[in-house]
Amino acid sequence: MTQGPSNHTEINFQLIVEALPDAIIVLSNTGQIKYINKQTEKLFGCNRDAVAGANIEALLSRSYQDSNTESIQSLFLNPNSTVGGEGIPLVGSRTDGTEFPIEIGLNAIKTEDSTLIVATVTDATHQKQLEGNIKIMEKRFTALIENNYDIVALLDEKGSVTYHSPSAERLLGYGYDEIHGKPAISFFHPDDVPDIIARLEQARQNPGLPMFRRNRMKHKDGHYIWTEGNTTNLLEDENVRAFVGNFRDISERKIADEKLMKANRLYAFISEINQCIVHDADEQTIFDKACRIATDIGKFTVAMVGRLDYDLKEINAAAQSGLYQNEDIPFSKIPITRVQSTIHILNTNTYFLCNDLERDYEMGIWRTFADKYQLKSSMVLPLYKSGKIYATFNLYSSEKNFFDHEEIALLLEAAEDISFALDLFEKEKVKTEMEALVLHNEHRLNQAQAVAHLGSWEMNLADGKIILTEEACRIYGLDVNDKVHSFESYLSFIHPDDVAFVLGLVQQARENFANFSFRHRIVRRNGEVRYIFSQAEYEFSDTGQAVGMYGVEHDETEIKEAQNALEQSEANLRMIMDLIPQSIFAKDYAGKFVYANKSFAALYGLTPEQLINKNILDIIPIREEGLEFLKTDQRVIQSGTTTVVPELPFTDYEGKVHHLHTVKVPFTVAGTNQKAILGVLFNVTEQKQRDEERTKIIADIVQRNKDLEQFSYIVSHNLRAPVANIIGIADVMELPGLTDEDKKYLFTNLFTSVKKLDDVIMDLNYILQLKEGVHLQKEPVNFSGLIDDIELSILHVMRIEHVEIKSDFSEIDEMITLKSYLYSIFYNLITNSIKYRQTGLQPVIEIASRKHVGSIELIFRDNGLGIDLEKKGDQIFGLYKRFHSFGEGKGMGLFMVKTQVETLGGTISITSEVNKGTEFRINFPVNN
Repeated sequence: MTQGPSNHTEINFQLIVEALPDAIIVLSNTGQIKYINKQTEKLFGCNRDAVAGANIEALLSRSYQDSNTESIQSLFLNPNSTVGGEGIPLVGSRTDGTEFPIEIGLNAIKTEDSTLIVATVTDATHQKQLEGNIKIMEKRFTALIENNYDIVALLDEKGSVTYHSPSAERLLGYGYDEIHGKPAISFFHPDDVPDIIARLEQARQNPGLPMFRRNRMKHKDGHYIWTEGNTTNLLEDENVRAFVGNFRDISERKIADEKLMKANRLYAFISEINQCIVHDADEQTIFDKACRIATDIGKFTVAMVGRLDYDLKEINAAAQSGLYQNEDIPFSKIPITRVQSTIHILNTNTYFLCNDLERDYEMGIWRTFADKYQLKSSMVLPLYKSGKIYATFNLYSSEKNFFDHEEIALLLEAAEDISFALDLFEKEKVKTEMEALVLHNEHRLNQAQAVAHLGSWEMNLADGKIILTEEACRIYGLDVNDKVHSFESYLSFIHPDDVAFVLGLVQQARENFANFSFRHRIVRRNGEVRYIFSQAEYEFSDTGQAVGMYGVEHDETEIKEAQNALEQSEANLRMIMDLIPQSIFAKDYAGKFVYANKSFAALYGLTPEQLINKNILDIIPIREEGLEFLKTDQRVIQSGTTTVVPELPFTDYEGKVHHLHTVKVPFTVAGTNQKAILGVLFNVTEQKQRDEERTKIIADIVQRNKDLEQFSYIVSHNLRAPVANIIGIADVMELPGLTDEDKKYLFTNLFTSVKKLDDVIMDLNYILQLKEGVHLQKEPVNFSGLIDDIELSILHVMRIEHVEIKSDFSEIDEMITLKSYLYSIFYNLITNSIKYRQTGLQPVIEIASRKHVGSIELIFRDNGLGIDLEKKGDQIFGLYKRFHSFGEGKGMGLFMVKTQVETLGGTISITSEVNKGTEFRINFPVNN
């Protein structure tokens, strides 16, 4: 073909090929070049004559040929294909040695004598560059998406996640499989789901239009984060076919916005409160407006003010806002003790806070109120007047955890401002009252001087004249018009024995112009002696010079006479009280003695004078008794009610215990507001000893009677049977004609009867020994140790029967007693529980100790057969009493337990139910 056209067809073919813009190479089916057009020459920089007859490999890169020999050879086996794309890349080589990517399109053309392959060669350099750029941009886009903090997600038509950026996993904490394919709404707050569904529907109706939304998304650990972003409907875009969502985390910004809004709300609330305080002049208006401001501006659900009534010990609503109706006010004449928040404020002098009313606070009477208004948080602030809690400001919110540190700080500031206003109102009220009181007092002063025999006087130091009031004249026995006197005239009334004393005081006061007071006597002109209390002060000019004196004269004659009579009466009363056998004392609230008679002081080994002003806790021999006495005395003083204590133990200075019947009367110490208590003690120690001895004798007689009845029963039943058998056998043995076999039989029965008789006598002897055992040496006994010893001794039985013993001696694990007796009690009760267990049920024995005031209690409980107490209750602790027909035993176990318990000074009781188990309770006095 390269030799030139041989016919008209070839010429046309060449013309067409030369006119084509692509490089065309005609090959044989073995890959030899038959013809190339000028575009091929231009592309490869070669001459068609130079490459004619060469293999196609001459136009390919040598390095490519070496690594793709088989691929090149296979190209020509599959004509009508395109190579050099992504699947099989080809590299061409120009004559100057440069290499470049190419794509070859192969088409087979059949001629009469052979098959030719027409190869269309295209320079793929630009395309490869474009593909490279696209890959770079794809990597950049992927890096941008994967490293972007914002979430990008694609949702299918049903709203399920088909793609999400890695930031979704970082932001929400879920793994890929936990997000992919899941409904998008499952990752949002339940309250936001309706809005999300509505926005998706809106996006569906507006393709291509971004829909902005702000919602809360759920983190894997359960908390929610705030996000905002757009959702765009690109379902109709064939390259996307999805809702495209992109949104970012705005939690911090949301919190900041909320804090700003909260700060604005709180400062507006404080500002309005302060405006109210400035412009309003009474507390009721302040209370009403404070509640309204709290709900309208402070955005609290409910606000109330409760006013405390300390006299009635109750709280009443003073103002409210936010309630549907006044009937809902939760406190009206409610005792303070029922309002937990108020008790907290009074006890701690600070606010009360509960940020979760449903869980953290026992609501009590408030539950209905809180539920009706859906209240979740509350804060109660004290409002003060004159330094005392006067009312409470109660604020409620429908949000849980509503009150944070900033909220609390500003609310405390508001409460302080309201308290400040209350103090101002109170001071203004007091000022007004005081002004009225001054006017009233001036009027009453003149009347009071006459009634109190209190006169006043003035003295001008320049001329020495003294001017008396009318009452002063009456005190000195002068006419009320005889008011003007000289100092010498004044001295003439002083009792002769007091003149030197008075002159000395006056002279001393003149030296330093000091105020002074003194008591003295005067003698009226009729010879009557009066007792006077005088008090004088100097009056100074603006320059500090003494210009006068003024003072008062109080006639104390009647008081002096009454005082003398009182002193005599007190002396007589003290003598009488020291002579009576009852002990009498008086103590203040702190426990300091202010009075004691001889009988009472003797209990401490002191005289009354030594006991006065001493605190009971400093001198009482046993401090615990002193603390109990002080606690009782303070309770009586607080109650204001006379209290009788029938019996009170007291240990005197010698260690002797007295039993006292006490009457305690609260009173106020004369001349003071000091609260104190007067006590009268009747020593009933001897009477109590007699009562205890009588009770003990009666109990002993009763017990002895029971013992006699028991012994009588034993003699009549248990002894009589073997004795009767012995007598009967003896009578038979005297009969003539007995064979040796008969005699042997009789001797065997005789031995058996004698053995039974011996057993009964041994049992009686053992019982008598038990009752004498109380005199044995006692020692500390550990309960846990006893259990261990008993378990060890019956270990074989416990393993066979699978016995489980549960013990709880956490309250007390030891007592001082007879170890052998206590061991026997434990042993008998434990083995009884095992012996009378239920078939098919694992025996479980529970043993516990309890510590009570004055006693120790031991509790034994099992799940055994139980006893019918209605039928057998009066026989439980009887001798030789058995309640189950199987098993070994003589019926002595419970009798021995009861005998040993009572010997140790204790008591035992039983509760039992058939097939449910039995419980024994043993009580020992502490001093045992």
